Amino acid sequence: KRVVAEVIADAFPSFDHQGVVVSPYDEEVKRDLAFKRELAERIIDLSMNIHAWSSARPTLQSERQARELEKNINDVIAIESEQGEFSDSRSSSVLSFAEKSRESLREFLNRIKAALAALVNLAS
Repeated sequence: KRVVAEVIADAFPSFDHQGVVVSPYDEEVKRDLAFKRELAERIIDLSMNIHAWSSARPTLQSERQARELEKNINDVIAIESEQGEFSDSRSSSVLSFAEKSRESLREFLNRIKAALAALVNLAS
């Protein structure tokens, strides 16, 4: 066994704080900064792509929907023409439909009034 005085008298190796603590910490900080910078660039790039996509999307969808509706209308006109039911005076057919609907509604209201009057006469 060594005597306590010898142990105290021995020189301890110096602690390499630079290699053990400071350098690894500095490297970690540099990696974190590089990661944050790359992440920020990717987020900005992604945000710009999403903005471009969301700005262009409604226009493209509207154009596509308009083409589909025009195609459907033309298909219906073609089928009506084949069946001999197509009349180019669209406004007159709409007006006649409106008149028929109004007349039908008038008849319905007259029947309701008559039914209510009959119920009132029964109750009295």
